[in-house]
Amino acid sequence: MKAEAPAASTAPALRFRRGAGRVAAAAAALEQVPLRYVLGALVAAQWLAVLALARTVTHNGWIYYQGGDQLWYYTTGWLVVHGHMPYALVGYGWSLLMAPFALVFGPNVADALPAIVALQFVILLPVALLAMYGIGSLIGGRLAGYWVALLWIVVPFAGILYTNAGYHERYTEVTLPQGFGLTGMADFASMVLLVVSTYLFLRVLAGAGWEDAVLAGLVAGLAIAAKPSNAFYLAGVVLAFAWVRRRLPVLLYGAGLAPSLLVLALWKWRGYGYVPVLHAAGGVRSAAGAALAAPPLGGLDLHYLNPDWHRLSVQIGQLREHFWSARLVEWTTIAGSLALLRRSRPIGLLVAGWFFSYAIFKTASAEGSIDDSSLLRLLLPAAPAFVLTIAAIPLLLPRLPGRLRPDAPAAWGSPRLRRGVIAACAVVFVLVPFGLTAAASPLQETQDLAFTVDGNMPVPVDPGFRPTATVASGVVHLAWPEQKPLGGTMFYRVLRSRAGHLPTCTRAVPRGAATCALDMPVARYTFATSARDRPASGRWTYRIAAAANWQNNIRGGDAYILSRALTVTIP
Repeated sequence: MKAEAPAASTAPALRFRRGAGRVAAAAAALEQVPLRYVLGALVAAQWLAVLALARTVTHNGWIYYQGGDQLWYYTTGWLVVHGHMPYALVGYGWSLLMAPFALVFGPNVADALPAIVALQFVILLPVALLAMYGIGSLIGGRLAGYWVALLWIVVPFAGILYTNAGYHERYTEVTLPQGFGLTGMADFASMVLLVVSTYLFLRVLAGAGWEDAVLAGLVAGLAIAAKPSNAFYLAGVVLAFAWVRRRLPVLLYGAGLAPSLLVLALWKWRGYGYVPVLHAAGGVRSAAGAALAAPPLGGLDLHYLNPDWHRLSVQIGQLREHFWSARLVEWTTIAGSLALLRRSRPIGLLVAGWFFSYAIFKTASAEGSIDDSSLLRLLLPAAPAFVLTIAAIPLLLPRLPGRLRPDAPAAWGSPRLRRGVIAACAVVFVLVPFGLTAAASPLQETQDLAFTVDGNMPVPVDPGFRPTATVASGVVHLAWPEQKPLGGTMFYRVLRSRAGHLPTCTRAVPRGAATCALDMPVARYTFATSARDRPASGRWTYRIAAAANWQNNIRGGDAYILSRALTVTIP
């Protein structure tokens, strides 16, 4: 007899079961592949994807779009390594990592960019991927780790399709290069540090030894030292520890975290003359001019914890305007957080506290905007938590959580090796920064070392960058050495002011470091290494600013170095 065909109502169910069977067979086969092969393939895939992006987006050599703070970090590192303590607007973590680059490559960050980008691409990018795999494996086993690592690669590029047409360039040209470490900013590195700290923290929750707890605190402390606003991450840590109620891991984590926070306090005290979070002070006018804007003061510095709810709603409106759907992002993060809470209360609290503390307080502050994509950069340290919420959504399916078997945290190295790693991290992350900070002398108004130009970015004075000038018939003929940095093409701005005009300098308090703004208007823009100028009679001071940007646009970009001053007399 001929077998009867299945009823039409049961056909979809059969197809689903067959498909599920094939997926289960493929997953079982994938689990048999050696771990190093799969992770190696994922690392290679991410490298290739980032290389394709790097070749595609607009760039000038190694110079991609940067938010501007790269000058704060690099100039700060250059000054500290030469014994000078600048105004401590940024943290010490990334600044002091820039110090060896500045010592080797000199004051021009464009010379150091290839090495800085290579460090992030070759080392930090794979480290973040492997740590994301580790986090996933501790949540749901090897396949869950692969799933998290795959989404870590895919989600940033999927965002290209998620943007509306008018926002496409800002996302691909401005946001993604920063998100993959193609700049000299601290955001990418601090994000990687938070991923590593989270992996170590989950190992602690799973019963790993005391060394992991200390290292998790050390790495989190370095992330905060790189960008103090990364303290938002601790909201998730506090919630997770409050749930598990284990005193020893808390003490060990705090022992690793505290030294970096103490060095950061010393750093701020040496640069400002006080610790902003604990002290109130006003700007002090120097003899050279009016005070610049002082950091947020007036008691405890809680400006981040005073959110502007109207601004938060405006930013969400901009998210709707520039992306396909704001609701999808909102409900994805909520659903993923609930899925993680269903899987493990401490892990869910950690990830939800991490993501929502950034999402709420950063978005509700006045420091970034969706419109110009600056907010996306500021939220970069929370990107791993966002990806984890997406990856966790399948955990809402019935029975799936019960089938997952988290990997047990295997011990790494011998006890002697683990303690040696802790000691080495303490030396590099704490003792060396402490010594450099304590030994540096606060920057003085009279020192011709660095000035803020083009707004508030400090630009180092290159002692080897010296212009020459001749005067004939009231015309100044200027010439200067061509700057050929390894990072990209530079152009020049001829700055001119009356001789004797002093920079505008300020100190927050008398014992702090001075910051000086160079009030010299631009007389010429040029790609050449010479220029002619016809000022009025009198004595004039010139400086040459060598500048660059990702578009090689002569009218845009930041000055990277300043020349020595040159004074001429016009009859």
